[in-house]
Amino acid sequence: MTKSKFAHRAMTALSALALASCSSSQTTDDDTGFHGPDFIPGVSIVYTANIDGEIEPCGCRSNPTGGIDRRYNFLLEKVPGEKLSIDSGDLFYQSAPVPPFLEKQWNYQARVLLKATNALGVEAMTPGELDFANGLDAFQKLAAEARFKILSANLYRKDNGKRLLEPSVILVKGGKKVALFGLYDESLPLPPEVVAKDHLAEAKAIGSELRGKADLVFALTHEGLDKDLELAKAVGGIDAIFGAHTQSFLMRPEKAGDTLIFQPSFRGQHVGVYAGGVNKMFQI
Repeated sequence: MTKSKFAHRAMTALSALALASCSSSQTTDDDTGFHGPDFIPGVSIVYTANIDGEIEPCGCRSNPTGGIDRRYNFLLEKVPGEKLSIDSGDLFYQSAPVPPFLEKQWNYQARVLLKATNALGVEAMTPGELDFANGLDAFQKLAAEARFKILSANLYRKDNGKRLLEPSVILVKGGKKVALFGLYDESLPLPPEVVAKDHLAEAKAIGSELRGKADLVFALTHEGLDKDLELAKAVGGIDAIFGAHTQSFLMRPEKAGDTLIFQPSFRGQHVGVYAGGVNKMFQI
């Protein structure tokens, strides 16, 4: 059996499992008293990060959580209507570098995660260091099959000085133009062919450009909570930051100036949903 047929059958089986299993999501944060701006009336912002190559529920000793099937059911049952689905990186691999004896298995899992992310309707992502765990070629092969935008404003190729990825995208949701751009922490490891430029300088440049073209500007970042706070204070005009890397669990979004900062835990155990000015973290 070819790898493509094997991957297709695996995804078919996962979809069947998702439809057959019952969802066990529970709201970790039902009402914290936080009420923020309703960015896109009638549209739920669904945000994930730090999946860390997990396909099945995590290997916890009791009450395992996460997994593709649970996430699929959760979105079907708990988040009806129009959505903006985004991810802030560390999706494809568990750790870096990929151990040689696990390369075949982990590459297969990364492809399954890519196909699942396509099927789940994610529309934009920014990469983390674990997404480059098997090198630039492996990352680019995955990116070529993505039906969602993979964004980074500050990752550049060393050979030609051009950006590695598209820096931003503007989507129309609920009648509003929503600009999304990606940022990568320049202190994190990268393949030798790639360099990360100063994230604040790049954010200032692209943020100013996008503000004139869109109703809302969201940053997808892979730099950790402290640097997200720094970004919000240093760069005006960002309505929200959806971050990752430190695996912070924010039931209530942080606020710095006029910017809200969201982070959704780790290993796919929680899905964040922001709708109508209310943030909820669902354990799945």
